[in-house]
Amino acid sequence: MTQRWRKVGGDIVENQGRLFMMWVAIAVGIFAVAAISTAYAVLSREIDKSYLAANPPAALLDVDHLDNAAVAGVRRQDGIAWADADGRLWGRIEVQPRQWLPLLLFIVPDFTAQRISTVKLQQGRWPDTGHLVIERTAMSLAHASVGHEVNVQTPNGSAQGILVSGVVHDPSVAPASQQQVVYGYVTQATLRLLGENIGLHSLKVSVNPSDGQRSVEQVIVAAAQWLRRSGYSVGEIRVPPRHHPHWGVMSNIVRMLLAFSVLTLILSALLCATLTASLLSPQVRQIGIMKAIGARTSQIMVLYLTLIAAIGLMAVAIGLPSGIYAGRALASSVARNQNIDLASLAVSAWIYLALAMGGLGLPLLFALIPIRIAARRTVRESLFDFGVTMPAPLLGRRASSLFQGFPIVTLAVRNSVRRRVRLGLTLGLLAAAGALFITSLNILAGWKQALVDAQLERHYDIEIQLRNPQPVAALKAMVKGVSGVRRVEVFDSAAAALRRSDGLTITRTFPDGGHGSLSLNALPAAGAFVSPNLIAGHWLTTADLSGVVINNQALLFFPGANIGDLLDLTVRGQPVRLRLAGIIREHLAGATIYLTTEQYAQEFGRVDLTGGLRLELGDKSEDSEIKVMAAIERSFEDAGVKIAESTLRSQLGRALAGHLFILIFILIVMSILMALVGIFGLGSAMAASVLERRRELAVLRAIGASNAAVLLTVICEGVFIGFLSVIAASVLSVPATMLIAKLVGTAMLGPWQGVVVSATAIPMWLIIVLLGATVASGYPARRASKMTIREALAYQ
Repeated sequence: MTQRWRKVGGDIVENQGRLFMMWVAIAVGIFAVAAISTAYAVLSREIDKSYLAANPPAALLDVDHLDNAAVAGVRRQDGIAWADADGRLWGRIEVQPRQWLPLLLFIVPDFTAQRISTVKLQQGRWPDTGHLVIERTAMSLAHASVGHEVNVQTPNGSAQGILVSGVVHDPSVAPASQQQVVYGYVTQATLRLLGENIGLHSLKVSVNPSDGQRSVEQVIVAAAQWLRRSGYSVGEIRVPPRHHPHWGVMSNIVRMLLAFSVLTLILSALLCATLTASLLSPQVRQIGIMKAIGARTSQIMVLYLTLIAAIGLMAVAIGLPSGIYAGRALASSVARNQNIDLASLAVSAWIYLALAMGGLGLPLLFALIPIRIAARRTVRESLFDFGVTMPAPLLGRRASSLFQGFPIVTLAVRNSVRRRVRLGLTLGLLAAAGALFITSLNILAGWKQALVDAQLERHYDIEIQLRNPQPVAALKAMVKGVSGVRRVEVFDSAAAALRRSDGLTITRTFPDGGHGSLSLNALPAAGAFVSPNLIAGHWLTTADLSGVVINNQALLFFPGANIGDLLDLTVRGQPVRLRLAGIIREHLAGATIYLTTEQYAQEFGRVDLTGGLRLELGDKSEDSEIKVMAAIERSFEDAGVKIAESTLRSQLGRALAGHLFILIFILIVMSILMALVGIFGLGSAMAASVLERRRELAVLRAIGASNAAVLLTVICEGVFIGFLSVIAASVLSVPATMLIAKLVGTAMLGPWQGVVVSATAIPMWLIIVLLGATVASGYPARRASKMTIREALAYQ
């Protein structure tokens, strides 16, 4: 071994602590990037793959009298791969005594001959007459088990016990807990037992792969026009997107995490540069001696770069495999939450190669800066470096003037600005970590606030939708007689679609009937159950009974809409033209058009009738909601009024929270990770700073400073640097929060709704940094103070 490599070996022995911290920092960065990259690669491939493996329909067509001739005729149309009769029916399922949840029943003529929207049996057996199977994510929600009965009620029937014969997996529907809807699958015979004598009125269609000449919509439109020419009446046509209902949300969340993880690797590389600078600082005179006896600048740079590369290689060897393992576990967890089965956890080899190159290349790139500065010094500059340099005159004077009358603080501040490169690296590391920490808590606060705002915008506790319109006066009289009800309002709702010139009604609703839909909601003009946040125009008023209001999610259906524009729609199979009077912002709501009950009655002939009620209760507890709803159930049963669906405020809250669970959980984990990175970086930087300033501290002690004064000076220096980093982190967090809030907000809520700043984010980060600075500065300074003055002055 040549002399130069013996020196590297000696440096390793003498600086084991610093090199270990450098290794850990790089390994943590590689781990974070590998985990998120692996999860993203798996999820981006498998979620849609699993969804499409069930062969979801390219379209669902509502046909008035669907028969075998219609199904066979559609199958013969150009571009149609297959067509099957299908049906859906909304009912209710009793999950607790007198507590009901919406039940979406999928009618399957023959479970053994499924070709479109296939569901897989995972437990039990396919249902016979009088039985049903339940989607796996809905079993716990329904408190159901295989072999036991559940109480089910359909619109025209009475509540009946139905045996649960099995559990199925349907990847085309969103998780039941997130929708607060139970998914059931039955035959037509079972439906007749429940009191529903209806045929199959939905035609699900799959198309041949596009040949580039005709789009899916063109194929479906041609089939619908054939049905109309053949004497069939075609209602709503749903052409769902060809991806999982929640993939847009999940892809944006994972992209956000990927950006965070890349920044974590950059932080690790910055930390590597800081540690490299501290490693080189006490060796400046050694480098000068090496250059004096003939070493070239390039040779010295190669020595230290080789050392960093070796550490990076070891970090990659640990961080990459563990990150891949964690990424696969994360992908599996997300898939379970989204009701998806992963067929493969494999990731392309080029991703691993890129991660390995990044783990080696970034630390080398950042470490090259201090290595180049140290290696390019002249022999004279290196030999006359004593570790104590004065800051730039202007910078030093300004720093000294900040705390006049406090000599220890003044000395600490002047010390912090002496090495501007080191200060810049330390501030950059802490500011970046702090910005990510603050951004994570800002996003978390924003989504929590969205949950609160969503509930505050709706001042009702129970929503009841009726099977058939009922007289308003009679309904109100029945409900007001129930103890606990404070106020009652009527409402109506209907599905809506953009009007087309060919007379067809085409929507982009997913097979579950909820995601991607546009609805019409009729409210009293003077109602008090909705508190709109106006963007433009005005809310529903008695002065303008014919104007309608759309929320920000509905803006996606009417891009560029302005107040006064006419909206051409198809509602209940008939064309409707409505004048836009206002635009509002709603939190965690679907795309909705609001109009007055007077306008709704005029358009659809429902004078003095209503299809639904909303109730405000005196007691806001969930127990009170359940008791009041049970009393209303009994009252309506006695009067022969059938309830199609009822929703409690508590159920709505759980549904909204279910959509945000993954985001909130991941952001909390990310916040903790960012805090750890920041503390680790601060501790490493301050420990290295104290080690390289042992001689300076010895000089202070030699001229009379006590150990306590020395400790306080160093701690004040660390605290000052930490305080500066908090200011920088606060500034950087503003654009970071805006970017991520816009990205994720658009995916989950439609148009961007702005930023909520966490009131605790900056104070929490300030406390973390100050505590970290105190510990990180005090511990190594105390160790240094135990050295004798002679030992400290001789330190190199």
